[in-house]
Amino acid sequence: MNQEKFVPGDGSQRRWWQAPPLVIALCVTVLYLLGLLWLLGPYELYQGVLELNPNEFGDFLAGVFAPVAFLWLATAVLIQAQELSAQREELAQTRLEVRQNREVAMAQAEEARKTSEYIGQQTAILIEQQRSREAAEAEILLRKKLASLFLYGSSNSQLLANIKRPGGGSEQFRFNISCRDEAHLRRLAPVLRQSIATKGHGAVELRRPEVLLEYLRRLGELEEISTRLKEADRVEYQDMRVNDAIDVLRELARIAEVDLTPRVLAEGQEAIA
Repeated sequence: MNQEKFVPGDGSQRRWWQAPPLVIALCVTVLYLLGLLWLLGPYELYQGVLELNPNEFGDFLAGVFAPVAFLWLATAVLIQAQELSAQREELAQTRLEVRQNREVAMAQAEEARKTSEYIGQQTAILIEQQRSREAAEAEILLRKKLASLFLYGSSNSQLLANIKRPGGGSEQFRFNISCRDEAHLRRLAPVLRQSIATKGHGAVELRRPEVLLEYLRRLGELEEISTRLKEADRVEYQDMRVNDAIDVLRELARIAEVDLTPRVLAEGQEAIA
């Protein structure tokens, strides 16, 4: 707590007993000395002091200034007590400010936590919305790719191959890779696997390997797009068994010794175009 300083003539509303102890002690000391001079008289006091021997002069000074010394001792104790009281008040104020600052910091931390949670929720909503948009776009793109695949499969439903027998001779065989709709796509893997089991023991030479490469490329695109679908749409897509079709086509490419490197796949696409 701040204390007002007493300055004579400054217009302060304090009474004389509210002045700082130092000012009061000084005023009392001056009044005491002036009263002593007035009671004894300056000339009589001077003459009396000259007639005193050293021991008596010391006793005179001790008697005269003993009240003044006691007064200033009491003043010093009072000033120290006031300073200690002020320090206690400042310490209490400091503790109060620290507690208030701690409460403010805790409130700010709580507000920051709530803000962080809100931002996290908004981010999750935005991510979910982005995923939903991507899934919707992927579904549309998948339907377009399927329509393109079915159109291509309608005009390229068979793979003509020369099969050389181990004992000599060869024969022509048509591998059924019909993929006109979803039903044909589901049957592609088991039908082609059965044909490979029947005719795939000899050396197989495909007449148009680029058709096989184009099938693999288109089916690979479907697999890549399916990773962005919603769970329900992905289950429906998996029912078409595209992955099985890719596996059996790769098996046929291995038997026919068709290179499946990315460069060759690109060249096969250009050949189809």
